[in-house]
Amino acid sequence: MRAVSLHLDRFTVLDVRSLRGQMLPTSKDRPVTFDDVNSFVTRINSAEIAMDVKTLSDLLNRRVFAYPGAPLKNISVTVERGRIKQTGIIRKGIEMPFEIEGTLDATPAGEIRLRVDKIVSAHLPVKGLFHFFGEDLSKLITLKQDRGVTVEGDTILLHPDRMLPPPRIEGKVTAVRIEGDRIVLTFGSGATKNLSPPYAAGSYMYHRGGILRFGKLTMSDADLEIVSESQHTP
Repeated sequence: MRAVSLHLDRFTVLDVRSLRGQMLPTSKDRPVTFDDVNSFVTRINSAEIAMDVKTLSDLLNRRVFAYPGAPLKNISVTVERGRIKQTGIIRKGIEMPFEIEGTLDATPAGEIRLRVDKIVSAHLPVKGLFHFFGEDLSKLITLKQDRGVTVEGDTILLHPDRMLPPPRIEGKVTAVRIEGDRIVLTFGSGATKNLSPPYAAGSYMYHRGGILRFGKLTMSDADLEIVSESQHTP
């Protein structure tokens, strides 16, 4: 893919600047089927994908913490001076407003890491108080482990493969940077050779090999390029 606005659902839009990978069927008796988002997984070899902070806020509210008894709600993520700021309501016996700040990078395992260095609750700085009593952020927030967010000490780890709605992706995040209000993720090393689509377009999705099914059409040894109607926008 190149220059594609990928709509996973009504609220989740990824800015796929470039992507090289494989679409793999999740069932042996059914090919990759565009009309069924659960029929395939996209295994990323290399990519650059951006997400704005509003999309991340929606993911946290509508997916990651959308279950009864979730410890956080009304989450808003913003960028201030190149740092991530997250506000919301924490449920810990009673409901209290909270605010955390930190910086983003990638872990060696391929996760997105938010290093939290400031925690405020009810307008009172609490991080130093936690550490005075030998506690940290992970003791304050207990999360479901299958929702794509984990907490280790004062570090929040985001797992895109579990956070995003289907179709699922698999891939190792190797770098993270902030551009304006967007979080830009680099997957892989970028060393994979790109496919060469038959039509020279600035915005496209190109599929080569395997079996694809969409609508009433099944394509064997697929050779399919989908080109943007306008080459001036994704």
